[in-house]
Amino acid sequence: MSSRKIKLSDIAGALRKFGRENFHAIDVFADDVLDWDSAGLIPLSSTSAYGHECYRFDDHGESFLLTLFPDKGVLRVQAHEFSTPSLNRAAASTALLGAGLGTAAGIAVSRKGEHFAAGILGMLIGAAIGAGMDSGRNASTPPSPVSGRPHFVFSLAFDQHAGEWKPYSGGLIPWMKKTLLADAS
Repeated sequence: MSSRKIKLSDIAGALRKFGRENFHAIDVFADDVLDWDSAGLIPLSSTSAYGHECYRFDDHGESFLLTLFPDKGVLRVQAHEFSTPSLNRAAASTALLGAGLGTAAGIAVSRKGEHFAAGILGMLIGAAIGAGMDSGRNASTPPSPVSGRPHFVFSLAFDQHAGEWKPYSGGLIPWMKKTLLADAS
């Protein structure tokens, strides 16, 4: 497992920095996240449109939906409008998160390989190609992963020294599309 880690606020920051006008979500490998215990994740009673565990967290006055894809080793973060304002409930227990996160982190390590040295990568996800840019941007109705249509994507790498996401144009993009995108087969 990599010693380089990011916070959920860094992931949410990628959506803010690169604009939610064009991208509605970001996928990252689950083992790259540092602050699961202290991020204030609130488990949601229902699963997402993807059929996986969902959590809510708030960052800089905005609410985000985190969907965990344990079988892919990936988590997806997207801005989301919840029917209730900022919550004052207790954060999800470590035990509740433990099973799904442990599985996801283990799968991420195996998918990346033990000696993965590319750093922290992310993939912003936009509208389905041919569906128009409004497709998938409504926070209350995330895009359907079963549409079978490819989506606009934008690859990123997290620069640990600068503390920010930067566009990534290296040779791993085809691998990222296959391995990192949660909806990819």
